[in-house]
Amino acid sequence: SNVIGLVVGKAQQTVVTLTGNVASGDEQNLVWQNENDSVVSLSAVNGLSANISAVGVGESFVTVSHPKAQYPKKILVYTAATQEELDAKKVLYTVKNQYNIVVSGESEHLYVSAIGLDDTDIGNIQWQNSNPSSVAIAMGTTNAECVIKGIAAGTATIKASHPSCIKPVE
Repeated sequence: SNVIGLVVGKAQQTVVTLTGNVASGDEQNLVWQNENDSVVSLSAVNGLSANISAVGVGESFVTVSHPKAQYPKKILVYTAATQEELDAKKVLYTVKNQYNIVVSGESEHLYVSAIGLDDTDIGNIQWQNSNPSSVAIAMGTTNAECVIKGIAAGTATIKASHPSCIKPVE
């Protein structure tokens, strides 16, 4: 999963899958990292799986990386003191957060999904581009979609945010 909601004191086992040119034993080279230890703790980390526990209220990214992987997997974990508070949270997330555009003029579509936002709230998603000289952005068919187009060599971070959501998507 790309997003996990937990009530403080609860835990969830999370499993990742290696794909592509995978060799026996590659799972032992996975590295699990937690952005905010005051919100989430990792335990029983064993290759492809880890237990993620909510220890405080807030948000944290858990990142799973591998030396052979082009990009790490980011999992947004958001927590609350009660189930009612968890259900009231508003969250933006994406399934894919890394894109390569090799040819100038080539484009990709970025999509964000939402928890706790209704269709009218989607119109308030805002997109930002850290490097407009390398990448152009345009709105898609809804505010939950952005089209990025390569215009010159370089890298850019595209951020989707919403005033009611806990963390932007980058």
